Amino acid sequence: MKLKVVRLTGFVLVTGLMALYMGAQLANFSFTDRYNLTATFRDASGLNTGDPVRIAGVPVGQVTSIHLDGDLAKVRFKIDKSVKLPRGATTVEIRWPNLIGQRYLNLKFDPAAAAKATSFVSTNGSALFSATAKNPDGSHETTSTVDIGSVFNALQPLATAIDPAQLNTIFQTLTQAFDGNDANITNITRNLRTISATLASRDSTIQQMLTDYNSLGSVLSRRDGQIQTMIDNLVLLSQAFSDNTNVFEQALSNFSTAGSSLNQVLGANEQQLKSLLDNSAQLANTLTGKLPQIEASLKGLPATFASLFSAVNGGDFIRIDSSCFQFTHMPCTTPYAVP
Repeated sequence: MKLKVVRLTGFVLVTGLMALYMGAQLANFSFTDRYNLTATFRDASGLNTGDPVRIAGVPVGQVTSIHLDGDLAKVRFKIDKSVKLPRGATTVEIRWPNLIGQRYLNLKFDPAAAAKATSFVSTNGSALFSATAKNPDGSHETTSTVDIGSVFNALQPLATAIDPAQLNTIFQTLTQAFDGNDANITNITRNLRTISATLASRDSTIQQMLTDYNSLGSVLSRRDGQIQTMIDNLVLLSQAFSDNTNVFEQALSNFSTAGSSLNQVLGANEQQLKSLLDNSAQLANTLTGKLPQIEASLKGLPATFASLFSAVNGGDFIRIDSSCFQFTHMPCTTPYAVP
C-alpha cells in the first residue's frame, strides 16, 4: 500500500512539474530580469497579451499589454536584460508563426547599421519605437503584419459575385478542350522547349541587339528636337502641296501641252533637223582632219596681232610717213627720212 502511495505521489509530482514547465513555456515565463519597451503599430491585428518576443527565432521576452493610443495600437513588452538593442538600428515587427492566426513580436536590426550605432536602447522602460518614425538607414521602427482575415473579407464581394455554374462551365470547357489533344500539347511543349533553347544559345546576339536598340533610342532621344522640326517641315510641305493642288495640276497640264507641241514641231521638221545634224557631223569631221593647219594658223596669230596693234596704236587711223614711205611710229627713223 505504501509503495502504491509513493508511486502515485511521484507520478503526480512529475506530471505537475511537466505541466508547470509546459505552462511556463506557453506563457513565456522566465526567471531572468527583464526591462520594458513600448512600440506603436498602425495595425496589431492578431497580437495578444502573452505572445512571445523573439530575436532570430529565439524567445527573449513577452507581450505584457495592448491598448489603443489615438489611431495607433500601443504595445508594451518585456525582454531579457541581457539583450542589448542598438539605438537607431532596431525594428519591431509583428509576424505570424503559422497560418492559424497566432502572432509574435520580432526584433531585428541591420548588422551594418548596428556596427555604426554608438549606444543602446534605454533599459529604464522609457524607450519607444514609433510607427511614424524611421531609423537613420531608412527602415521603419515598427512594421505591421498582413491580416489574412482582412484579405479574405475584402475578397468576399468578389466571391459572392461569381456564379458557381459559370465557373463549372468554364472548367468543363477547358477540360473538353484539353481532352484528346495530348499529342498537340506535347508538340507545343516540345516546340516551346526548342524555342527556349534557341533563344538561350543566342543570348549574346539578343544582348547586342538590345544594346543597339538602346543606343538608337539614346540617339533619337537626343535628337528629338531635330526630329520634331523635320516632322513639322514635312507637315508644312504636305500642307503646301495640298494648298497648291490646282497650281501643280496646271503646271503638269502645261508640261503636257508643251511636250505635245514640241513633239509636233520636231516631227514636222524631222528632215531639216536630220540634214542639220548630218551637216554638223560633216563639219566636225572636216575640222578634225584640218586640226594641224588650224593649230599652225592659231600659232601665227599672236605675231600678226602684234604687228596690227603696232600699226593702229597711234589712234583711230593709220599714220603714213610719206618721206620714208614706211608704216612706223613717228618720227621716221630710216636713212631716207627728210628732216
